[in-house]
Amino acid sequence: MDIQSEIFNIREQSPMTSTAQEIQSGKLFATAAERIIEQGGHFSDPRHGQVGIELENIVTDNEGRPVNAEERDRFIATAKTIVLESAFPVTLQQELGAAQIEINQGTDALFSLDNIEPGVVLTFFKQIDQFLLESTEHQRMKLLNLGFHPFADIRNVPRTNKPKYDLVPTHHDGNRLASSRTLQSDLNLLNEPDATVAALTNSLQFNISMPDVTTAIRAMNIMFQMTPQILAIGGNAGFAESVDTNWSDFRNQIWDKTHRTAAGQRVFLPEDFILSPEDLFLRMARFPLILEAPNSKAAFDIATGTNWLAAKLKFLCNDDLDINKLLLEFRPLSLQQTPEENAAMFLLTLGRLKLAMETNEPMFDEFDAVRVNGELAQRRGTQATLVTKRFTGSHWENSMVTGQEIRELEIHHASLGLSMTSDGNVPMSRYNAFRSFFEENIGVQNPTERLRAELGSSWETGSDSERREHIRDTLINSGIMR
Repeated sequence: MDIQSEIFNIREQSPMTSTAQEIQSGKLFATAAERIIEQGGHFSDPRHGQVGIELENIVTDNEGRPVNAEERDRFIATAKTIVLESAFPVTLQQELGAAQIEINQGTDALFSLDNIEPGVVLTFFKQIDQFLLESTEHQRMKLLNLGFHPFADIRNVPRTNKPKYDLVPTHHDGNRLASSRTLQSDLNLLNEPDATVAALTNSLQFNISMPDVTTAIRAMNIMFQMTPQILAIGGNAGFAESVDTNWSDFRNQIWDKTHRTAAGQRVFLPEDFILSPEDLFLRMARFPLILEAPNSKAAFDIATGTNWLAAKLKFLCNDDLDINKLLLEFRPLSLQQTPEENAAMFLLTLGRLKLAMETNEPMFDEFDAVRVNGELAQRRGTQATLVTKRFTGSHWENSMVTGQEIRELEIHHASLGLSMTSDGNVPMSRYNAFRSFFEENIGVQNPTERLRAELGSSWETGSDSERREHIRDTLINSGIMR
């Protein structure tokens, strides 16, 4: 059966994808998928390995409450002026939440994988931090460097006034599985959140241009496999509704469960490794596009945009659906608390991926190992016990790691990856430079664990307002909200 017929067959089986609009959108998506698959075997990018960055952040007032959209837009205008005057190569724009901003590179990638330097990366993140702080001072606002807002309301969260930011949450609220309405008990919350809660999440993402489709699919699966280790080390979303959820990082969990429908799991980790572009497109076909698509390119872009897995493969095409570039995004990591941690976690993830690709890291026999690791890492952070892959210098072997072993192992892996030359050699001076950078900027405790210690042990016995004030004051005093 050809790919178009397979897509039609999948979408005919669900009421959510068999409405008149979804039938038309599905046809357009299927046409695009077929066109892209035709090119997959011969596409190549000689300029692959270019790396870009994206940050999400929440703007608050001086009390830590999320600002409204008008205030957020005023902040963006101020920040854009500062960026323009300094000729800094980033752009700012609105995000889903009315208080959210997104910062990413302009049209050109910021770094090259083959010659990336920790000092340059750190300077870049510090410059972002500096112009954001300057903007907050102008507007008398603050920025929250957490993966989730710790005391905002988690229902009917104000959003940016765009149709997609109304239609997409409304669809997921209306079609959410009853079995997924467990977040209130799972996370010790006061209320069950709705799909608008995604507007309170902040991430640190990167994208890298891929040389060809086969390599991109393999790298995507490596990203899935390494996601739990990265989350354990960089967990930074443990508090909501002024309570401690006892999770290290629930950002992906709360997004996933509020967007879980009969079509399956749209967020975080898939059910299995993805074997090919066809496999990816058939998985995407299960889910409604929700938004109206005027043409095949628009349908494909919508399907890609709402494919919220931990690793997202983007086929960047012109209007005729000719592939210009393949970008692979790493998406599950929360924004960190400091520019130093953002730089270090970005490089740790990038180096871990590079080592896996250079040394042909094997996949687990069963994807369930990845999913179990993911659950444990989100809940327990650096206290988790994970079954992972360990590089011995000549091959990879399965290894069970616990606590600080996770951090130590992945710092070693990333340092190897970033210092390894194309012929497999590892200059020790370069390895040591990366290792020292990681050791200095990635703490023994992950960000959530550190914040939990700073908050103390008795604050949760207070009233809602007392808990909120204690969290706010701790965030301000520790520089997490500033």
